[in-house]
Amino acid sequence: MKKIKPFESGQRDDFFYSIPMPILVVDKDLNVVDANKEARSVFQKGVAFESDRSCGETIRCYYKFDSGQECGKTKHCSECVVRNVVMKVFSEKRIIRKRSQMSVQHQNHARQINFLMTAWPVTAGGLQLAMVMMEDLADLFQVGQILPMCAACKRIKIGEDQWETVEIYINRNLGSDLSHGICPECRKKLYSDIE
Repeated sequence: MKKIKPFESGQRDDFFYSIPMPILVVDKDLNVVDANKEARSVFQKGVAFESDRSCGETIRCYYKFDSGQECGKTKHCSECVVRNVVMKVFSEKRIIRKRSQMSVQHQNHARQINFLMTAWPVTAGGLQLAMVMMEDLADLFQVGQILPMCAACKRIKIGEDQWETVEIYINRNLGSDLSHGICPECRKKLYSDIE
């Protein structure tokens, strides 16, 4: 395949590179052709960006790293939201938005991330490509979201055999600290003799 940056220096759109959300430019085989500054920062974690790496390798797909297989070859790839949305963008030639979840490699274990993906078709350098923007939804904690919670200790499941307290979960996802108190109903149950 002809190696090309979609936006050669004369064409480069500084706006694309300055958007504060990760955007990858991928080909039909889900190889990353280019990425904006935020994507390079978020996905590469200090490793030099290389074009023509697979999308799974670039975004650190847990299943790709866990299986040791190539992106597109694991048993989970048929369910990959990125792969399926990009294929739909190429076949329907329209913008696709989808809220989803993905397992990424994080310190030798799977970490679930929630994101809103927007993908759209582009043509650059004579190639048909797709731009993929992934908005992290961890900051947009939503009431009504179903969280797996232990019925006994009330810890929240965050990954394969990993659980954390509600306080830590809320702090990590909202950046909020919790303070503790006792509601009137519990005060009556627990301290009825004091009242």
